[in-house]
Amino acid sequence: MTKIRSILRAAFCRRNLGWGAGLLLVGLCLWPTDSRGQAPASNVSAATVDPKLELIGRLASSHVYTTFGYIGVVADNAQKELYSPERVDDLLREVSVITDSLTTQLEELQNSDLTSADAEAVKEIVAIYKLLKQEAEALRAYSKEKTESKGNEFHRLRGDDWVRVAKLVGIPAEAPPAK
Repeated sequence: MTKIRSILRAAFCRRNLGWGAGLLLVGLCLWPTDSRGQAPASNVSAATVDPKLELIGRLASSHVYTTFGYIGVVADNAQKELYSPERVDDLLREVSVITDSLTTQLEELQNSDLTSADAEAVKEIVAIYKLLKQEAEALRAYSKEKTESKGNEFHRLRGDDWVRVAKLVGIPAEAPPAK
């Protein structure tokens, strides 16, 4: 296991709070603990971890997780018609801009002097950011034209993204409930 992947897994609580607000609450958890409040065992010794890589791993895992939760909250509010299509578009355009910026910066990091294993871990984070952007774009399209096909595409992407996000942060990858 790479340093970054070990750090990503250590950065999250091992609690299964389910969907909805639980995603955002767990996403705020930046210190390593398991369900008993104990730090999980790690294969990486503190002496071998570059503090910059540790910070990147913790921030990336937290941000990927909370971005997934944020898109879900926007989707819930759009479905309940609490957000107008214009508001959904504004919020999710911001997600797209942020994910594009982070993707560019992480690709630059990936091409630096990382080990090949760490470069692969960064590549996975970049891939997940690209998937989250696709999910946000699908929700933008659905909020403008609420057709069954656009809704199905959003839910398909959401389910696919969740599997990758959960694996990245080291939590159970239960599929999102069907709508």
